[in-house]
Amino acid sequence: YIRLEAAVHGLAGLQRDKTLGRVCSYIEPGGFIHEHTDRYRDGSGLEDCGHLRANIVVQMDTAGRPIVAGETLQVAERDAW
Repeated sequence: YIRLEAAVHGLAGLQRDKTLGRVCSYIEPGGFIHEHTDRYRDGSGLEDCGHLRANIVVQMDTAGRPIVAGETLQVAERDAW
């Protein structure tokens, strides 16, 4: 996680999420992210807390644009959302 913190401006030194920690995912060609909602489980004691999810496009086919709340985002390589 040290390289990830160093690569994301302002992240180093910030407290890590006690449940999720730092997560960096890599999606291979043909892969996808299933529809989901990011939230803490009821009864976790963290229900009122938020966490930040940032997605950075390294390489993407235009047919693979992300869909958020039913809307296709017009992002390109090297964009973030």
